[in-house]
Parts: sequence; structure tokens; C-alpha cells
Amino acid sequence: MRVEKDVTVNAPIAKVYGLWTDFTNFPRFMNNVESVTDKGGNTYHWKAKVGPIEKEWDAQVKGLVPNRSVTWQSTSGAENAGAVTLSERGNITEMHVVIDYDPTWIEAAGDAVTGTLSRSVEQDLERFKRLAEGQNPNLADGGSQPSAGQHGA
Repeated sequence: MRVEKDVTVNAPIAKVYGLWTDFTNFPRFMNNVESVTDKGGNTYHWKAKVGPIEKEWDAQVKGLVPNRSVTWQSTSGAENAGAVTLSERGNITEMHVVIDYDPTWIEAAGDAVTGTLSRSVEQDLERFKRLAEGQNPNLADGGSQPSAGQHGA
């Protein structure tokens, strides 16, 4: 499965790049990611849970171009790969996010019906945008209550 999204972030590109490349911080804005551990050598161990399904994998950062792009690919466990490309317009950063994910047949069947993966990525990117813009990533629309289904940091 492939998910592709564009996001406009009202923050300088260096801040957006810095936040995106701090992988151990991903549980703050990725709803299903429970933890990310730095194993060294640009390799990270990920733990995630989607409903009752727990997933673990190692992923290696394949390319880092400061303030421009990040690419990664899993090396074990749940198969996935992706890229984030950044461009700046003054103090605004445009993000283009591509994630390729190899779901189990159950996940694929469920996603084909509900579009859950795409929606989940959109929600995660919206939380990332709020974080980069200096807002609480778990509050929707500047409200005082966390959005449904979101956990605190």
C-alpha cells in the first residue's frame, strides 16, 4: 500500500527537519507508534499497535539531506519504506510524504474498505504540523480536549 500526502507547516524548514529527524519523538504525534529506540548506525527499532495487532521492525535511514529530505526502509519485521521531501517558502515549509507499507492480508482487506491507513497518516501528519507550529500535537483545532483516539505524550 502506498500513501502520499502534502502538508504545509507554518514553521521554518530547519525546525521541521529537526523534528522529523528526531525519530525517538515520533510517539508524540504518531498515534499507533508506541516507541522508537535508536540502535545506532542510523537504525531504529519501532514498536506500534494498530487495534489488537502489534508490530515491530527495524528501519534504517537511507538518506539524510539537511533541510531537504529523509528516506528510510525497514530491514526486519513489518515491511515499510518512505521519503519526506521538504521545500521552503519564507517561514513556511512544504512537506511531501510518501510511505510504502506491506500490510498483512487482514489489514489490506480492512483498509480497502475503510481507508484507515490513509486517514491515520493524515491525522499523524496533522499532529506533526501542530507540534512543529508550537501547539499541543494532541489537541485538535486548538481545543482543550484531545481528539478522539489520541493519546497524550
